[in-house]
Amino acid sequence: MAEKQEIEWAGAPDRYLVSEFSVETEEYPGYGYTHRREAEGTRRVWLTESV
Repeated sequence: MAEKQEIEWAGAPDRYLVSEFSVETEEYPGYGYTHRREAEGTRRVWLTESV
C-alpha cells in the first residue's frame, strides 16, 4: 500500500481541506492493467489555513 494525499479548496480564503489515505494496488497479469483504490478505513481529513 502507498500513501496518497488530496488537497481541495474549502471555499474560504486560505482554507484547504486535506485528505490522506492509503492506496491499494491490484495488478492483472497478462492484461497490463493496474487498479488502484482507497484502502477502506484509512482516510484522515483535516482543515488547514495554508498549503
